[in-house]
Amino acid sequence: MKTPAERFQHILDNFRGTQEEFGNTIQKSRQLIGAYATGKRVIPEATALVIELVHGYNKEWLLKGIGPEKTQLTNPINALNRKDSDRRLIQKINARDGIVEIIEDLLRLSAKETETIHRAIKSIIRKGKN
Repeated sequence: MKTPAERFQHILDNFRGTQEEFGNTIQKSRQLIGAYATGKRVIPEATALVIELVHGYNKEWLLKGIGPEKTQLTNPINALNRKDSDRRLIQKINARDGIVEIIEDLLRLSAKETETIHRAIKSIIRKGKN
């Protein structure tokens, strides 16, 4: 794909919906979406940024063909939620004495050893629920 229009058409081809529905996701008319796809209109940088934030396509890739097609951050709201849940998990780990050391020890084990420990922990948890 050599042009922004071709890359934009690729995005549309991968969207599960009509041009009008895609336009609704980025607040653009069906006519404008069609014009971007055919190259009759230049895709503004602001529109490319909205496409990146809403659909996860790299703005630089769309406009210039530079970098990966998809961004690492496909949805900023999901990323914020992940960061918040990560923060809560770290707080829980730090709140319990000895947990950090246990995690550090687990990281030294092989995958097979870790799985054995994990099964043992699950077994203890199941017994505790009975």
